[in-house]
Amino acid sequence: MNKTNLAISLCFSVSLLAGCSSKPGIGDVQDQVVEAWKSCDIVKPTDFQKTNGVDNGNSYEIAATYKIEVVKEIPKGNPLQPEVPAGLNDADYAELQSMSSISPAAAPSDDATPELKAEYAKTQQAVANRASIEKRMEARKAPYLAAHQQAKEFYEKNCMQLAMPLFNFARKNGKNPYALAKGDVIDVSANFTMIKSEKGWVIQ
Repeated sequence: MNKTNLAISLCFSVSLLAGCSSKPGIGDVQDQVVEAWKSCDIVKPTDFQKTNGVDNGNSYEIAATYKIEVVKEIPKGNPLQPEVPAGLNDADYAELQSMSSISPAAAPSDDATPELKAEYAKTQQAVANRASIEKRMEARKAPYLAAHQQAKEFYEKNCMQLAMPLFNFARKNGKNPYALAKGDVIDVSANFTMIKSEKGWVIQ
């Protein structure tokens, strides 16, 4: 066997185990992404698909999609919609918003007109109503804040520096990251710049 045929034979043999391609494949991306997410053991990246590839000479761009599956139960945080703060219902919130410009007024003098005295009494009643709503808000939102803190600590313990990327991916999917549950799936689309190294193709 001449040297050329030997080289081709060796390349073919090695390709069966590790690949002998000048271009990276989705497997190169998958291995490294899965490894990167190992420090976040509440999720598992799955279903990797290559959607495009561009050879840039010194690097190779891979466009890919994959899924992040939640594999552990997660404590629930605040499930309310962001437009209504925790502890307030729609009616409370609307009333509180309408009172945003109200501030305590100076008491009128004894010889003030009945109209001025009536306006003062109305303002004072509005200020008292606002204080009452704010007090109810504080009481109602306490359990939500406690649940939110519990979920936050859970993410920090189980996901460490990957908590924020997970939150961002969840929000892009229209999901509340504090309301994720086991079995939920987050779709991810990403571009990877691959560089050839002594260890093969690596994500830059």
